Amino acid sequence: MAATVDVVVDLVWEHRVAAPRLPVSWLSDEEKAVELQRVQQRRAADTAYEAELIMSLAAQRPASADPALGSPGARQSGWAIDEAYDGVSEFFTAELSTVLNLGRRTAGYRYARASTWLRKLPATFAALQAGELDERRASQLADVLQHTNAAVAGRSRRHCCPRRPTCLSTSWVAGPPS
Repeated sequence: MAATVDVVVDLVWEHRVAAPRLPVSWLSDEEKAVELQRVQQRRAADTAYEAELIMSLAAQRPASADPALGSPGARQSGWAIDEAYDGVSEFFTAELSTVLNLGRRTAGYRYARASTWLRKLPATFAALQAGELDERRASQLADVLQHTNAAVAGRSRRHCCPRRPTCLSTSWVAGPPS
């Protein structure tokens, strides 16, 4: 008879508690500027987190699970599915639009942007996660490079804003070419 081993796993998650904030009217101009920068950093990090959630959900919706041609609910022969879906169900953006309470085109945009960041622009995504790059600039990079292949995106080196010290390094654009 084999011996049994009892294992207990204890998982602990940090519970984020928002620190109380002073009324804005009590803050000095410098403190307001610092708070605005923190808001932008949190917004960027939340956008990166949203992108990870979107891609994780998309990975669980394979195109292979879509109805087969000729069956009810299947697309008609000859319908083009955007290459950006890359094996994800054609119904995913409809589901995502419901989850996010957005229009289907906006959900499709968010999926395409998340896909570009995670598959083609990993250094940009890391900078977004860290709050070092704002959502607007990261989105513009994704918009410009989403239809290129990963090798071209990987060689891309652009300055986002020469006057902004955190943007002088271009290492966050795409990372090293593979």
